[in-house]
Amino acid sequence: MIQKLKTSIVILSLIAGLYTVLVPWAAQAAPITPGPCKSGYAHPLDDKGDPLASCSKIITSKEAKTLCPSGFVDDKDKTKCLPLGSNPAALKDNPIVKDLNVIVNVLAGLVGIAIVGAIIFGGIQ
Repeated sequence: MIQKLKTSIVILSLIAGLYTVLVPWAAQAAPITPGPCKSGYAHPLDDKGDPLASCSKIITSKEAKTLCPSGFVDDKDKTKCLPLGSNPAALKDNPIVKDLNVIVNVLAGLVGIAIVGAIIFGGIQ
């Protein structure tokens, strides 16, 4: 009984080992070529520059100012934007950053007025 169990374990481990070696090898042997995308869409590129299977909308130059204020990840791939803040020159043109700057400046002014008022009030007392 124990001998049969040991033999079964050895056979199963050999099958599992061959599976882990052969399945990735077979996956690499047949690369997937993505099908065509509809008009206005393209296959985004992976880190190696190969097209991915999914289709993404191509960002036009008119949309790029609002959708990709920091620019594109790659000039060849017009489907992926850089993360916000990765291009400091374009960050100052971002409308959200402009609004936040106005809010911070107004709050800083109000806090300054409150501090001066508190100092004057403390001096009067």
